[in-house]
Amino acid sequence: EVCDEDFEIIVIAPEGDAPPVVMPITLQSSDTVSQLKDRIDRHSGDGKRPKDKQILLCWGQELSDSAVVSELEDSPQALTLLMKTDLTLSSVTMVSEAPRKRSRNSTARVLEQMLRNIQELSLIHI
Repeated sequence: EVCDEDFEIIVIAPEGDAPPVVMPITLQSSDTVSQLKDRIDRHSGDGKRPKDKQILLCWGQELSDSAVVSELEDSPQALTLLMKTDLTLSSVTMVSEAPRKRSRNSTARVLEQMLRNIQELSLIHI
């Protein structure tokens, strides 16, 4: 028996060196991964995250479009969004750089900004 209660899931999209994008999305308990991908596409705007390029992961495993989000094992509160690319490995330049030194203050500022973003986004329902 499935009830149509709303619930929120956090979608985290890594963006290279920048802090990850954090998208809280409200779903109904019967919504599938495919429906979640539609909402991510609409929320992102300007074709930034087209549905056909999205890969959603839960605990490191790719989710099938037909999976019902509320029925995923271990009741995840967050999913990771990766994007497919048309680039071939030969077109990607591999660069080796020395790790940047970060102070504890800069790391704390990044974490504080991420938490602020989550708090602000939690007020927005898609």
